[in-house]
Amino acid sequence: MKRLVCEMCGSTELIKQEGVFVCQSCGCKYSVEEAKKMMVEGTVEVTGTISVDRSNEVENRLANAINEFKNGNNDVAFSICSEILNIDPDNYRAILYKGLADGWRSSIDMPKLDVASSELQRAVGVLRKNTVSDDEYTEKSTEALIEMQRLATAYFSICDNANQELQKKFDMLLAKASEATDMSKRVRQQNPYAAMDYINQAKEYFNAANEIAGEKRKQYATRCANAVQPLNALGVCVLAGIRNKEEVGEHFCAVMKDYLDCDGAHFLHAMEVAPKIGDGRAYMVEYMKDLKSVAKQAAERKRKEKIDEYWAAHAEEKAALLDELNLIEEKLNPLTEELKAYEEKISALDAKLKEILPATKEYEKQRDMIRELEKKRASCGMFQGKMKRELDERLSKERQKLDELNEKRIADDKEHKSRVNQEKAEIREQTNPIYNEISSLNNRKNEINAEFTRDR
Repeated sequence: MKRLVCEMCGSTELIKQEGVFVCQSCGCKYSVEEAKKMMVEGTVEVTGTISVDRSNEVENRLANAINEFKNGNNDVAFSICSEILNIDPDNYRAILYKGLADGWRSSIDMPKLDVASSELQRAVGVLRKNTVSDDEYTEKSTEALIEMQRLATAYFSICDNANQELQKKFDMLLAKASEATDMSKRVRQQNPYAAMDYINQAKEYFNAANEIAGEKRKQYATRCANAVQPLNALGVCVLAGIRNKEEVGEHFCAVMKDYLDCDGAHFLHAMEVAPKIGDGRAYMVEYMKDLKSVAKQAAERKRKEKIDEYWAAHAEEKAALLDELNLIEEKLNPLTEELKAYEEKISALDAKLKEILPATKEYEKQRDMIRELEKKRASCGMFQGKMKRELDERLSKERQKLDELNEKRIADDKEHKSRVNQEKAEIREQTNPIYNEISSLNNRKNEINAEFTRDR
């Protein structure tokens, strides 16, 4: 009886699923036509050299590996890609997805981005060897960079979550320090010793918060380096493979847009925070800036040429707009000077608001005198009862006077601020028509300038 035998692992356990035959041992898939060719019976003797075309098998298994990777089954994808590379060691996409699957098995304390980057660099090397066109090379190698960027961004996200936990501890300690500080202020007059205890507690909380802040900065910088270094190493590898950098520059900028801009906040922040990682990092960043700059400059030159051609053909319209601009400037100058004079008056009133009023000075003098009496009372010995009573009577009278002075201070301050603010409001009311006219003129000025520079 004829039977199906898997070409990959030799298993005879093949089951038809969704129109294809699937090996239950290794997962390799075969079409119906391929299955017919695989059916064998008895022993077959073959002589001479045999060439076996396993390209369909590799493509089927690679499609299966990519599907497993996209579904998050990284262990399965890694295993299938490893088996494919035993058949076809230079398969670019098998190397690519093997490295990516391994990288996505990272944890915050065991990042594997460097391993993924090494595999992706190997894939880019294979791609360069087998690709003639620079355009094709940059387009395909960008896939590796974008996937590595996604991996690095995911790792940064994990790092941010860890940072948030540290931030919660930091905020909690600061809150406790603030609470202890407030308590020390409340009790310092009645119980100085308790106040000192609260101050010491606040210092302990502040010190603990500072330790967490230092740990947070150190961990974040280290973890950023864990992702930035492999990402940049891959970028340098891709750039180094471009043969004609001048010609491919504009196209390369286009296909690299996602790499630099998509989810770029983490990447750019990491570039600032992480320690310098050598010339490769600087080379990649600066080279990418150069490529983007060349492309932008070329596009800007073309845009300006079209604008210049338009205004050369519409000279009368341009002259009328320039005359209107000059007239606007003539109107703006005196209005600006007038407004400046009003602003100087308002600044003088703001300074007046900060003045210390006589009632406040008298209140502060009375408060300082009471503090001196309290110190004197606190220094009285056990046998100075008479002096203590005299000081207590005097303190009672002086405190009553302080309360009266405080009420007067508050009333005078309120009246003073109300009067000054009323003066400011009157001046503001006078400036409103000037502001409105200046705003209207500036809006028209902006419209004219926009008309001169808009795309044609």
